[in-house]
Amino acid sequence: MGHSLSIVIPALAADNRLAGLLDEIPERHEIVVGLPADASTDSISVSSNVRFVTSPKSRGRQIAAGCAASRAELIWVLHVDTSELTAALEVLENLADEPVWGRFDVKIRGVPVVGQMMNLRSRLTRICTGDQGMFFSREALDAVGGYPMQPLMEDIEISRRLKKYRQARFVAPKVSIATSGTRWHQNGWLSTVLKMWGYRLRYFFGASPEALYK
Repeated sequence: MGHSLSIVIPALAADNRLAGLLDEIPERHEIVVGLPADASTDSISVSSNVRFVTSPKSRGRQIAAGCAASRAELIWVLHVDTSELTAALEVLENLADEPVWGRFDVKIRGVPVVGQMMNLRSRLTRICTGDQGMFFSREALDAVGGYPMQPLMEDIEISRRLKKYRQARFVAPKVSIATSGTRWHQNGWLSTVLKMWGYRLRYFFGASPEALYK
């Protein structure tokens, strides 16, 4: 029996964080986990709806490999520290059978103002971030050349491409998923925001994803 939704998860390792996320996802959905080539999958047990694929290490490349290996008509990309999926899953399960792409609102634990700013900016610009749980119909993704096989700024690049594809409808439900605020706390939320915007500006002015990744 085929799946109506494929969930692609890039991860550095098959660890307890990944296992916790997998437990939140109903078995009726296909799950494709993108891992670095040297990662082991022996440390966790998974159900029959979970498959592993490998690629060179980087979130963008692992997502691209996962999307290429997925089989459903709708693809949802989740980071491994994402939680509170129930309401978002209901939206995706009822999404019309048409070319679409979009994302959800994100709640960042402990730093709600950052998530609110990200959601507002994205709603105005249609440039999405990976923390917001981007999704796309296979028709739309194929039409723009698939998910970009690049190590950084992959979420910005796929947003740019899909914005130009007028046959796909942009959807940004006012439904939230949650993500960890650890990096924001460790590095300081303001310095993290400034660093991220620095990368975005350099990318906008022509810096390559490979240079930014290094």
